[in-house]
Amino acid sequence: MRVSIEDAVFGDVNNRQKLVQLLIFAYEGRHSVLTIPLAEMTESGIKLPNLAGAWLESNASLDKEAWSMAFKWSIEDEALAPPKKEIQIIQGESNWGKSVPNLSINDAVNVLSRPLSILVENNINDRNFVLVCARNEWKKKIIEAENKSWLSFAHGGGGDMSPQIREMSLTPLASNRCFALFDSDALRPGVISAAANKKINLCTAANIPHHCLKRRAIENYIPCPKLKQWAYKEPTRHLEMQKRQRRVLPFVNLSEAQRHHFNLKRGFLGDARHADRTPEVDVLYATLATAVRSALDEGIDPGIAPDTFGEGIVEDWLISDNQTAETNAFVSKILEVL
Repeated sequence: MRVSIEDAVFGDVNNRQKLVQLLIFAYEGRHSVLTIPLAEMTESGIKLPNLAGAWLESNASLDKEAWSMAFKWSIEDEALAPPKKEIQIIQGESNWGKSVPNLSINDAVNVLSRPLSILVENNINDRNFVLVCARNEWKKKIIEAENKSWLSFAHGGGGDMSPQIREMSLTPLASNRCFALFDSDALRPGVISAAANKKINLCTAANIPHHCLKRRAIENYIPCPKLKQWAYKEPTRHLEMQKRQRRVLPFVNLSEAQRHHFNLKRGFLGDARHADRTPEVDVLYATLATAVRSALDEGIDPGIAPDTFGEGIVEDWLISDNQTAETNAFVSKILEVL
């Protein structure tokens, strides 16, 4: 996150310990810490605003060169890194309701000390999905943040994450350190499920950053080359391999819209009594040959996600599958609030 500190905060001697903690965040590379007004880079070093500069000079126990570097790195990071969610630290009471929250130094340190909780439907499969979608440099940042306990993937209870979203919305402390990612469960393009709409509304009301997948579920983002690779994977029993191939080969020849909204786990039979099934959904698959429909009646495999989201998916496959515009957008949103 980006943390901007009002100069008056440096003038209160009671803030010393908290200010040191904020600078540790900057020194570690966890959060960008800036001053208001913004510190200036000069030939002789960094020039801090009046009270910030006086605070640094008056604290003899501080390593002035290290803390000056922490401010310098934050300024450089802001110039090079993607945009970040911002909070401002003020000398006064917190106002969480502003577009940029104005927080007391105590509230700010409490927020910034918490790991970002990425709320997902399955903390194993969805974590692997996010890492597959992330560019290499973003993937490294996410894994590093996990290893340092700055970020965690939280299991959202399966299909219905609404209780967990409500729990996160109870306090601004929790809602400001949360990102929700969930399936649209859309049986056809542009028509997300009532359950997904409910999650969007809950997140919006609580100002929780979130992303609802445009395709039906994470399984619909498995690139066709990876599915083919899985279908011919060794060692697999011959009969099992034949079954996989009978299902995967017709699937990869579906239209883009059909692949994006097909039930890979349970197929047409799994959707037979689905509450969101409408005549428009049936129209999407109306042109399929009987043999193709029969091959896909039971879907591809209920365990397809853990079998395929891992090593071996290359970026070119994601680009060819026309998914990177969406996936890059939500991964960058995660990094923005980190």
